[in-house]
Amino acid sequence: MAIIIPANSAAVTAYSVDNSCRFNDGDSPRMHKTQGDGNQDKWTFSAWIKRGVLGEQYVFRAETDGSNYFHIRIESDNQIYCSGVLAGSNNIIVEPSNMLRDVSAWYHIVLAVDTGQATDTNRVKWWINGTQVTSFSRDTYPAQNADTLVNDNGGTFTLGSDHDGGYHFDGYMAEVCLIDNAQLDADSFGEFDSDSPTIWKPKDVSGLTFGTNGFYLDFKDSANLGNDANGGTDLTEANLAATDQATDTPTNNFCTLNSVELSTNASVTVAEGNTELRTTTAGYRGCYATMGFKYGFAAYWEVKIVTAIPNVVGLSRKSANEARGDVITGEETEGGSTAFDYMYQPANANNVRYKGTSQSVTIAACSAGDIVAFSVSSSGVVKIYLNDSLVHTYSTALQTAEESDRVDNTYFPVFAVNAYTASPNYIHVNFGSPTYANSSSQSDPDGYGDFEYATKSGYALCTKNLGAYGG
Repeated sequence: MAIIIPANSAAVTAYSVDNSCRFNDGDSPRMHKTQGDGNQDKWTFSAWIKRGVLGEQYVFRAETDGSNYFHIRIESDNQIYCSGVLAGSNNIIVEPSNMLRDVSAWYHIVLAVDTGQATDTNRVKWWINGTQVTSFSRDTYPAQNADTLVNDNGGTFTLGSDHDGGYHFDGYMAEVCLIDNAQLDADSFGEFDSDSPTIWKPKDVSGLTFGTNGFYLDFKDSANLGNDANGGTDLTEANLAATDQATDTPTNNFCTLNSVELSTNASVTVAEGNTELRTTTAGYRGCYATMGFKYGFAAYWEVKIVTAIPNVVGLSRKSANEARGDVITGEETEGGSTAFDYMYQPANANNVRYKGTSQSVTIAACSAGDIVAFSVSSSGVVKIYLNDSLVHTYSTALQTAEESDRVDNTYFPVFAVNAYTASPNYIHVNFGSPTYANSSSQSDPDGYGDFEYATKSGYALCTKNLGAYGG
């Protein structure tokens, strides 16, 4: 399968996708509209998705009632499939064998239907990341000329959940298209990169013919995320806000928390497109970020403290055979384990440690609403800022240039929270696409990211920066 804008991709795309929409399943988000009179037999759905918390989720559902519907759904085993039901009986179910379980990457999915085709396998076609799917776990194709419930006049089309608002999608969606009256291939929506031919990337879809009931969601209007950029009927948003407009897109993939490598404890969770970390249990619980960087990359990120109780912000290298979630369970972080190369505990008096050794520094404890910023220079010097004031510098470089070629010398941002004095305890992590509104909205030197404060010559952790400057 082709790779779609992975966390360490250096590919550059000519066409830029500016925005996506963040779906946080805890908010029960969705978009919906009443369908017009379109072609129920011939249509194409295309979307770029980046998953957050894994689980059973709907991408969309078109429904007349509970016995007549069509949907795209991701199962608990991370396989995606489409299903059509008429009069309570399945007449379509086509499930690719592919697993969509990478929370650090964007996927492109295309489902193209034309039930008028003579060959049954041509009536429902899947593409994932630009490659047509040929291996299926289930494959019941519709009868020739059978109707689906997509484009059914008067029916409801719901994006991001089922019709009743359950099984909500969690993560990000971008460049969502429904084409009425055409069965299109994936190359109508994307193309392989000429310099990196295994990388599938978006292309401009504004010139496509969307048809009577089709639509195009580009999410560029934060006040109207359901706006049809093609000029048709907008989708109505439910439980989505302006802050759910994101700059994490398939042409510039931003770092997030790694939801599949949480501490091995049920009390720790991530949310808000993997930018929120919380726990309800005493004892540090947390996770690593999805992207790391090596010596020479100048990095910057911010953490907004939501509750004024113990947290950890740090950096850690990882060995190839070490489970990243396991180093931030129990008391390892509180004791300054060498699992952290560098760590800052805002609630403690001697709260800066380097490779397990406390530093002689006292920094005022954080309060709710404070912003802690980490800056790592290209020479490996770490600086900590509290509400834009420099509070600590560790001037000894994290590693030498000679050491940086070691396989395990990639540094990952790492975070932990501890519900020691109150529950729940949680933080918001901002690598450049925050879930909250910044008052000043500062970007990095190349214009990427949305931060509260200037980035001190550091760069947001995103694929465009890592591709340009290494990581």
